[in-house]
Amino acid sequence: MAADRLAVPPPRCVVVEDAPPGIEAAHRGGMRAIGVRTSHPTLEADITVGTLDELPDDAFEELLP
Repeated sequence: MAADRLAVPPPRCVVVEDAPPGIEAAHRGGMRAIGVRTSHPTLEADITVGTLDELPDDAFEELLP
């Protein structure tokens, strides 16, 4: 719904999420996902980090077409 309101196509969106249902929702919506392992040791995201400080500088360039 946020992508629609912003008039941004889902493939141009990146969701930052810390729970499996959020990652799944992002992927089902056609979006890429960054998983932050705050309470779940494994996440099936496109990029997974322990904290956002660990996110590579080029993460968004890598994820977006």
